[in-house]
Amino acid sequence: MSTDRKLTELLDVATTDVPAGYLAPPLAAIRGRVRRRRQAFVAVAAAAVIVVLAGGYSLGARMLVEPDPQLPVGRTPSPSASSTPGLPWFSAMVARDDTTITVYASAKRCERLDRPRARIAAQDAARLTIEVVGRAVPTDDCSTGGHAVPIVVKLPAPLGQRTLLDAVGLRTHPTYFERYLPRLRANGPWSPVSTVWPASESSWSQALNGPDGAALLLRAQPTESVRKRVPVDSVDLGPYRGTITGSGAQSWTVWWQAGDATYSLRLDPAEGTSFTLAQFKHELVRLWA
Repeated sequence: MSTDRKLTELLDVATTDVPAGYLAPPLAAIRGRVRRRRQAFVAVAAAAVIVVLAGGYSLGARMLVEPDPQLPVGRTPSPSASSTPGLPWFSAMVARDDTTITVYASAKRCERLDRPRARIAAQDAARLTIEVVGRAVPTDDCSTGGHAVPIVVKLPAPLGQRTLLDAVGLRTHPTYFERYLPRLRANGPWSPVSTVWPASESSWSQALNGPDGAALLLRAQPTESVRKRVPVDSVDLGPYRGTITGSGAQSWTVWWQAGDATYSLRLDPAEGTSFTLAQFKHELVRLWA
């Protein structure tokens, strides 16, 4: 007898007393449980889909409503303005046209200014700020360091009554005006020459060569720093009253005050010659004519 047949007979004998209702498998109950599990799975899956869709809609709406943050956009500074340091200037001369201004800066001894430039940094109805930019670089010629270096800036409109300010520290410096000086004719006997003076002096100077080896020196300086000699005479210089000092044996100087500054003109005779006081006054009349 085969093994499978023996097992079948043993099962029949063992289940003789079991009611017939318990011998058939509960197919209906099994199918019900399967159906309920499928419904629960579908419900859970649907909820998950709703959550995902809702989150995606919220994110999409936020992306539409709230743009990505942007970095502030500003003017990219000019390399020449940002990388070149500002330099202080110590005095200024305003030309007769009232729109050309020469400011004076300097470098230390054994240094020179590399391509200094001046520009208008700011302006309003009362003030005009000038900035000088450049670099102080070493030089083998130590004789040029510490001298005033002229740097010209052109204004779009006359300076007028506005105050000049240095962009470094927003300070004022002595400002002089060419209109307070004698108007020298281009074809006259006096010719301007290159003039240097120490930067430690907040002054302005211009030397001129004249006939027969004579020389003139025009100067402007703050009134409080002027040290005049004993006056020997006075003279009218157009709208100004000039005070004369000096002597014929050395040189004559006339002084006059205009605005916040004192201006002067010195006449140096050629070597071995001299000027009398009358000759000096006559030359002053010619210069202011």
